[in-house]
Amino acid sequence: MSAAAVGQPFEPPTLLEAADLISDQLVGYRVEIIGSQIAVTPPANAPHSRSLTDIMVPSTRCTTPGRASNCRPPSARR
Repeated sequence: MSAAAVGQPFEPPTLLEAADLISDQLVGYRVEIIGSQIAVTPPANAPHSRSLTDIMVPSTRCTTPGRASNCRPPSARR
């Protein structure tokens, strides 16, 4: 007699199932399906957060509806 396992053939997980498994294992990481690829981004840290804020604050001043824009390129601010 054969010792072969009896059961269903193995099917690889779908992208969504794989992303869920990764998300469960890497708590705090951002797991996304982009196109047909899984992208994993590490959690933000304090310096990263400050850098994003430094970029975000001036851009929100430039795009606030109903306000006069004082957004000029750095060379024109003198």
